Amino acid sequence: MTEETNAPGPDRQRIRALVAGLTEGSGLRVQELDHELIISNARLPERGKVHVEFDSGYVSWERVTWDYWGELPGFGGGRDDLVTADRIREALIA
Repeated sequence: MTEETNAPGPDRQRIRALVAGLTEGSGLRVQELDHELIISNARLPERGKVHVEFDSGYVSWERVTWDYWGELPGFGGGRDDLVTADRIREALIA
């Protein structure tokens, strides 16, 4: 859902223009929200979204990543890529 503000400030206008120039001819979608622009690729949604904040010009990349580790013990059929408790702990705690 797009929310537009009534009185865009100079930074907002400048950021809009900069992003328009950076994405021109790329086929990327630029969505304007109240506090940011969101750049995405409808053909490759798994690549995530780039957020550009109006207040600061700060740019961040939001995406989901997957790293396939293997299987739990007892389900691997003797494979070498079994996932251990240490691996889970290291990923989520360390």
